[in-house]
Amino acid sequence: AAAAHAAAAMAPEQFSKLITIAVPYGPAFTESLVTNPEQQRRSWYMYFFQLPFSDQAVALDDFRFIERLWRDWSPGWDIPADELAAVKATLA
Repeated sequence: AAAAHAAAAMAPEQFSKLITIAVPYGPAFTESLVTNPEQQRRSWYMYFFQLPFSDQAVALDDFRFIERLWRDWSPGWDIPADELAAVKATLA
């Protein structure tokens, strides 16, 4: 969502609408990253994916990282094995 907000701000003529879910717009989101520990916990992956080794780390141990994200972001929902395999194959 942050990238979408930035793209719309940089080239507004390219957008008729911008819809994002569960992420506040620009300054409000930035402020929450600085001041809200819960938002920091929820947004750690944004920093992680900027690290130079993140792609290698995600692939370790049969993409266990992806399974961790699924548990964290969708607790109580068990992704069907074939769908999880398809996600991992996309990232391989």
